[in-house]
Amino acid sequence: MADQRPRILAIDDTPANLLILGTALSEEFDLQIATSGPEGLALATQSPPDLILLDVMMPGMDGFETCERLKTMPTLREIPVVFVTALNEIDAESRGLRCGAADYILKPINVAITQQRIHNLLEREQLRREVAHQRDQLAARLQSLQRHDTWMIQRNQMIERLLACASREEAHQIIAQGAAELFAGHAGLLATPDKADSTQLKVVATWGDVQTVPERFAAEDCWAIRLNSVHEVSNHASSTQCQHFVQAPPSAYLGVSLMVRGETLGLLHISLANAIDAEQRRELRSLTLAVSESIKLALSNLQLQEELREAAIRDQLTGLFNRRYLDETLPRELHRCQREAKLLVAAMLDVDHFKRFNDHYGHDAGDEVLRGVGALLNRNLRADDLACRYGGEELTLILPNATAEEARGRLERIRCDIMALRVLYQDGELPPVTISIGIAASRVGELNAAALLARADAALYRAKASGRNRVVVAAE
Repeated sequence: MADQRPRILAIDDTPANLLILGTALSEEFDLQIATSGPEGLALATQSPPDLILLDVMMPGMDGFETCERLKTMPTLREIPVVFVTALNEIDAESRGLRCGAADYILKPINVAITQQRIHNLLEREQLRREVAHQRDQLAARLQSLQRHDTWMIQRNQMIERLLACASREEAHQIIAQGAAELFAGHAGLLATPDKADSTQLKVVATWGDVQTVPERFAAEDCWAIRLNSVHEVSNHASSTQCQHFVQAPPSAYLGVSLMVRGETLGLLHISLANAIDAEQRRELRSLTLAVSESIKLALSNLQLQEELREAAIRDQLTGLFNRRYLDETLPRELHRCQREAKLLVAAMLDVDHFKRFNDHYGHDAGDEVLRGVGALLNRNLRADDLACRYGGEELTLILPNATAEEARGRLERIRCDIMALRVLYQDGELPPVTISIGIAASRVGELNAAALLARADAALYRAKASGRNRVVVAAE
């Protein structure tokens, strides 16, 4: 009220009464005048006043009906209404108050008393508005706290599930489920570096109706990844709009880079719903940051666990499985093949004249040979096959669901590929590598892994004794 004068609407069909009101009130208030109930309703609807002075006896729509209609309008019902009338009857005054009027003043009016009553009503209305505003603020704050409490519960549940995950693939499913609850009404996705090409990000989890991001996209197309931080875009005209969209995003969005110890683990992308205000946007941004912290720590822990598992079962030089893994896995594969009435082939491989490589070129050259052979084996194996470094230059292949003849054909091709292998060392190329191979097929009912490997090793000895660079099948 201090910044501008209160606006009062006077509705009266008598010009003399309006003149008296105008003279009495125009110095302190901005006065609007209407000469009928419908005109007053129209003016009030167009520009709601702070208070309405209303005559009772008017032709057509009288003051009582006008007041009743005002109180049915959501935008006008709280405006104080004061009847100013010559109708000096208890029933009339009672009816006026029942209609929702705040006061009832009899004509002829006393200017000083009328002004004071108006001041009191306006002050009371101002206090009511302040209380209503505070109530709305408290209600909004309570809703915010309730949302935050719900988010905390849902986030903690997601963290508990992530901690129980055995792989990153399993974690991706948990993240999609948890994010769908946390970001209800908003779409989003999680993208992680593509294993085949680390410069690309691959979408591994989605929730909501997110259709604007392709399955794979270049990491450099995302500003959040470039900046290694939060990237928020509120409109399509932004100069920092990301380039990884199939089509322009339908709304504002948030992107959060997931980085731990200098390594990018992925991107959390949230497409915001259009119907949210600034406060909700701020809350959603805070939620996104909190969830991103939980996700990146979970993914980092799972990646570390996988790396530790790999280190425990892999030979670091060749990339093949180690002897320990072979000893654990071969008996299990034998039992499985026996249950399914299928055969299994074990092959022992030995690099010919490996000692000469070490003696003539050095142990680093020998390492390059083993590294090259290991990579070639990994490229030529089926999903069910198993390649291990048995020890030194000796390697082992386990081929489930294969006969000795089938295995022989495959291993002949591998032997020829190894002969064609080019091993580079110290700006030069090492001599051709050859390999000797011994094959043994499991027998019906055989569960003794050591016996199977011993037969394959005996066949390998025969291959080496026969002149090396050949495949020999163990005699049945």
